Amino acid sequence: MTAIDRTMYRQMKRSSTTKELIEAFTPTEEERSFVSTMTRTVQNRLNLMLWIKLFPCLGYFPALDEIPAALVDHIRKALDLAVDVAPLYDHDRTLYRHHQLVREYYQIIPYAHGLRNEIYIPGEVAHEHPLLTLLLLQRGQIPMLPVASKRRNRNGW
Repeated sequence: MTAIDRTMYRQMKRSSTTKELIEAFTPTEEERSFVSTMTRTVQNRLNLMLWIKLFPCLGYFPALDEIPAALVDHIRKALDLAVDVAPLYDHDRTLYRHHQLVREYYQIIPYAHGLRNEIYIPGEVAHEHPLLTLLLLQRGQIPMLPVASKRRNRNGW
């Protein structure tokens, strides 16, 4: 599989300062209201808020185990949740429903419909690539790395 640093995927910083966490990831009242309206359990409140805060920064949904612990701790504290509440899903359908809620919240088009075959940019680090800008301007979601790699292999890139 292609290394993530050779794709257009934005990456999370493994360590952030407290100031960066507060500025970028402290939930707003609107976000808190949305999350509390859409969830019933504290577990799902944490999960959905993580997606609400991460998706605009990354343009895709990372695996839960890829989310830095400092970010999880910050959001957990901001929501006044117990320390033992961790990002975890009991059912895949809840995860998919949360992804759909985030897409609707930000009015995102899944996988940028018309750009599906142009996702992979071969042979270059593409963090500032025009295609990424185009996807984000069209409110398109970037597919997960394995999806892009399969597409690349199928198209012979």
